[in-house]
Amino acid sequence: MPVADSWRAVRRAVLAVAVLDDVDLEPRDDGVLLPGARPLLVGWDELAWAAGPQPDQVDAARAGVARHLRLRGALDEVVAEPELARTRLRLLALPSARVPDGGWPLHRVAGGALAVGLGLALERSDALPVVAVPSVTLAAAGLVCAAGRVGVPGAEQELAVLEEHLEAMGTLAGARLARLPQQLAPVGDSDVPTLLASASFRRALAAEDPLGMRGAVVASRRRGWLDPRRLDPALASVAYELSDPDDRAFERPLLVTAEEVSEVRSGGRPAEIDLRDPVTHPGLPTQR
Repeated sequence: MPVADSWRAVRRAVLAVAVLDDVDLEPRDDGVLLPGARPLLVGWDELAWAAGPQPDQVDAARAGVARHLRLRGALDEVVAEPELARTRLRLLALPSARVPDGGWPLHRVAGGALAVGLGLALERSDALPVVAVPSVTLAAAGLVCAAGRVGVPGAEQELAVLEEHLEAMGTLAGARLARLPQQLAPVGDSDVPTLLASASFRRALAAEDPLGMRGAVVASRRRGWLDPRRLDPALASVAYELSDPDDRAFERPLLVTAEEVSEVRSGGRPAEIDLRDPVTHPGLPTQR
């Protein structure tokens, strides 16, 4: 895509965000100004990165720019009030196949299905509770993440505190299994994949099975089901396709142990109903 056309596509994405997402902004030669008590200028280079490698795909570019502007505005509040880092910064887990660009993961859970990185809790009720904060976005906002600490230089938050919060949410989710033994749902601002990154929650899940391994369908970040052998085999893929793109998690079932989270291999035809098997019923002859 020619450079000139690429920049025009980025500018169209910004205009779409202003009109369709109702984001108050002011385009300038050096970037986009977000007005407010603390006006924030976001440069065009940042916005081109947020629009993605194919900014001519309007819907995807608009979503990327809108997400980036909301995130930059929220991070700017943390810069203005460093104590907000204690209540807004979180650990977030995402499917390894859906890790955002920009140097995001801090580590990966054994088994390879989950990557864990830094997230920020948003206050908008129509958005996911926590969104990923890539390293490039963190740096653009003037925050740092190094040596086990994150936040405003000189007033960083210990990453160990974020890990303790995640384990506390995992413990609560494990206790809820007694009431909802087949369902997975967020606890606080920790969505389902993030809870599976908690060692305390994985131990609680594994303890319920004699073999120490549970199957799970987690097509959406907001909901999941345990022991998928009780479910329609096509549930995972269908629920995945019907989920909002930002809300999607795993297209295939998971296997969870106390130490690992792995995704089953692709293959087969889960949506195909096999009518070739013989029908059996007490008192009726077997059909061939």
